[in-house]
Amino acid sequence: MARAAAAVATALGALVLVAWLFGIRVLIPISDNLPGMSFNTAISLFLCGLSAAASLSANLKFRRLSGYLVLVPLFLACAQILELVSNNPVGVGRIFSGFVVSPDLLADFKGGMSPNTSVAILAFCLTQVYIAFIARAPDALALTTGGLIASGLGFTSVFGYVFGLEFTYQWRDFAGMALLTAIAIWLLGTVLLLQARHPALRQSSRLHFAVSSALCLVGLLFDLSTPPFIGSNVIYIPVVLSAIWFKDRRIAFSLALTCAVFSFLAYIAKVEYHDDFFQRFIGRSFGIATLFIVAALIYYFKIAVQQGEVGRTAFAALMNNSPDAVVTIDDHGKISGFNPSAETLFGYKEQDLLGQNVNVLMPEPYHSAHDGYLEHYAETGEKRIIGTIREVSGRRNDGSTFPLDISISVLSEGQEKQFVGILRDLSSRKKQEETLRQALNRLGAYAADLERSNQELDEFAYIASHDLKEPLRGLHNHSRFLLEDYDAILDADGKRRLNRLVYLSQRMEKLVNDLLYFSRIGRQELAVQKTDVNVVIRDILATSEQFLEENHAKVVINGPLPTVTVDAVRITEVFRNLIVNGVKYNDKPEKVVEVGFLDAETDDAGKPVRNVFYVRDNGKGIAPEFYQDIFRIFKRLEKAETEGEGTGVGLTFVRKIIARHGGKIWPRSQPGTGTTFFFTLAMEQE
Repeated sequence: MARAAAAVATALGALVLVAWLFGIRVLIPISDNLPGMSFNTAISLFLCGLSAAASLSANLKFRRLSGYLVLVPLFLACAQILELVSNNPVGVGRIFSGFVVSPDLLADFKGGMSPNTSVAILAFCLTQVYIAFIARAPDALALTTGGLIASGLGFTSVFGYVFGLEFTYQWRDFAGMALLTAIAIWLLGTVLLLQARHPALRQSSRLHFAVSSALCLVGLLFDLSTPPFIGSNVIYIPVVLSAIWFKDRRIAFSLALTCAVFSFLAYIAKVEYHDDFFQRFIGRSFGIATLFIVAALIYYFKIAVQQGEVGRTAFAALMNNSPDAVVTIDDHGKISGFNPSAETLFGYKEQDLLGQNVNVLMPEPYHSAHDGYLEHYAETGEKRIIGTIREVSGRRNDGSTFPLDISISVLSEGQEKQFVGILRDLSSRKKQEETLRQALNRLGAYAADLERSNQELDEFAYIASHDLKEPLRGLHNHSRFLLEDYDAILDADGKRRLNRLVYLSQRMEKLVNDLLYFSRIGRQELAVQKTDVNVVIRDILATSEQFLEENHAKVVINGPLPTVTVDAVRITEVFRNLIVNGVKYNDKPEKVVEVGFLDAETDDAGKPVRNVFYVRDNGKGIAPEFYQDIFRIFKRLEKAETEGEGTGVGLTFVRKIIARHGGKIWPRSQPGTGTTFFFTLAMEQE
């Protein structure tokens, strides 16, 4: 529909423009009885029609083009208005058209662009320029204002031609608006209004926009048909007031501006230059100012209403969607709101409780004390539970009571107050607290049992370190005595068995010592301190120099090692065990053990970890199926080659010490190429 209106307006302008160019007088028309369309009006309408068609395109380039097309009409309209205001006709339109139109034809044409035509074209052009170059997108307020002004002036003139009301298109001694001009301007204004009423813009909510448009036209017709008294402005106030029904609160200013233009033009159309012109002009100006005052009042009124609606909507959403029960009461204790969670909690429906005293939800003693609290608050303003969270009891519809938390706040609206209570059922929490209390009691009993077990373990350690080791020493010593005192009597087999007994008693003592040490690792406090790992490794190398030389082994430190807060003695034991194992279980002629530190690595589960130490060797390697076995106490993957071999607890001690430091250890190996032990220490690092 908007495209059709733009096409018709363009065609009308083009038709008269062709008539001017080829001197077809019957189409202009040139007559003393009816106004004709001037050349500058014809070319303006033609260009405005093209601009309207271009603005309907979604393409940004066409929208820009619509702005360029109205620059000439904008110039002609402004020049004509300046001529009218200054009452000094320069004849810009005639000068402009004189380049292309026959001078004889121009001489016969007595009229120019009329005031209402100039203002209508100016309103249309300014709207197109704003949309094309400033807003760069359809703007409802601008389209509405320009569309109302242009379509209102065009329709009023068409209405006058239809019903023979000359005052609607012929104003005083000015040039009148031709019928074809009126139709074209009406269509151009309609194009703007159709764009403004696009569903995406949602201008109107309850009142159809046509009602406000019709009120504008009625106001203009009434104003044109009455004397230029101050009271004529009153007809426009209902137009501005109709803005209260529109969603966009800015529409009030659009209607006020449109009515102000109509009011001013109607006054110019009627007033004669008599003595009291200035006083009446001032009065009319006050009337126009009143329209903008009404628009401002509507604007701020709608802001307040919308804010209130937002607040009510938000509160309603909170009420309906809150997982907690929400109950609102007035200052007399009557229930005014009861959300779905409250219905579930208390077993009542909202309609059953509205208007009832809220103490129906309370058992004694809260039931009797509640009204007294409200009276005390109303008299003194003293808050006892408002703004706090308090544990009380509630009563369900079936009469059962249950514990709940309640938080009360006050909403004030004028002199009226509403109290909002947010309630949460504590039944589950009370059950959980009881379960937790029982668990704590059991935990206390377990702690006592554990304390007894630790004490018994200490007693066992004492027995193992004294009573158990004493007979071992006896077996060892007596075996040695037999070997020394009866060396000449014992045969080779007897000596072999006694030597075996000496070895087994020594090994048994080592096992007991290792077991005792393992138990102490888990129970003794760590003596943590800042420890430079570089110094730790150097100390290990200094004390193991002979061992490394005998085994043709060397230790390489890959980069600087950090300073960490750990138990230095325990961490020294970790590195010593890993380095010794890297040498001991190594079948290469040149044994190499590498110690280093990584900022990031992946653990045995494939998860990224940071700050990782590693000890890598080029030895025999470990098959993946034995990764867990190597950390079991007294578990060895290989039999001892000599009787001086260890007891198989080194890696067990390592994992225990690292775990005490909040870290973990994991191997990564390939049989035949060596093993890397990675480990972390959850201690402060520098």
